[in-house]
Parts: sequence; C-alpha cells; structure tokens
Amino acid sequence: KPVDALGFAQVNLSYNPNSARTYQVMSQVYQRQNQREAAIGALQKAIQLDPMNMGYKNQLQQLQAAK
Repeated sequence: KPVDALGFAQVNLSYNPNSARTYQVMSQVYQRQNQREAAIGALQKAIQLDPMNMGYKNQLQQLQAAK
C-alpha cells in the first residue's frame, strides 16, 4: 500500500536523513497518490543529496514534463 510505503520511508529518514534513495521512493509513492508537487519535491531533495544520479534527474524531467 502506498500509505504503508510512505510511512516506512519516513521512518527510514528519521534514521538516515541523507538517504537519496528514500526520497526517490517517496517520490514514487506520491506519484501513485497523484500528488505531483510532493513527488517533484521529493525528487529534488534526492538530487540535492545525490547530484550525480542521472536516474533521479531523468525521473524529475519526465515528471515535470507530464501534465
């Protein structure tokens, strides 16, 4: 369930606040919940933490292009 996944991700962030992967997972959950702006914000945070990750950048580009 997306709600459960989001809860697990938030708990993970409490232990590892610099986990870019966790923010990417949160972005996916937000996308499934049709919370586009929250998804974009989570991906932006993932990129801030891991600026060399092209996968995150590509996902952000696709998300921003989708309307």
